[in-house]
Amino acid sequence: GMRGRRVINRTATECSRGLEVVSRAALAHIGVGVVVTHGGKRVLDREADMDLLARIRRTFGAELAEGLVPVEAADGMTHLMGYVAPPRFSRRDTARQMWFLNGRPMRDKVLTRVLRDSYRGFLEEGRQPVAFLQLSIEPAQVDVNVPPAKTEVRLRDSRRLFGFLVHHLREAVRQTDMAT
Repeated sequence: GMRGRRVINRTATECSRGLEVVSRAALAHIGVGVVVTHGGKRVLDREADMDLLARIRRTFGAELAEGLVPVEAADGMTHLMGYVAPPRFSRRDTARQMWFLNGRPMRDKVLTRVLRDSYRGFLEEGRQPVAFLQLSIEPAQVDVNVPPAKTEVRLRDSRRLFGFLVHHLREAVRQTDMAT
């Protein structure tokens, strides 16, 4: 009856939440293969040799993957690499903003603001850009031990980093297909 259905819905929701976590992790760990089966079906499959773009395509579809513009820039020991999506792929949430700092998935207010500034004038108010970005910086510049989940980070010398990131990301956003 109703109660059974609610349990199934909850299981489905938990499963899809779990999948989201796993697929995010699979995006982060290039070189690692991930297979998830559920009820005997493969619900997630990432081959070890799939690069970031292939993983994005497999996770979010060809339309998004094909619209992405690559970005790559370096400033001393700081290296930025990844993809930005055209403004038309923007969302109400930040679920498709993925930052990997020295290989670890990060949720960070500064990095969220970096993206907002990079898309300023290209996005309507309240919309969130879609981007998949890998940032490597000297470990000495990062204080990762911010509780509780260590997915937040404090960046030292963040003003210079901020300027560097916004400059190069904005250039990449300008190269996206702006047609809606």
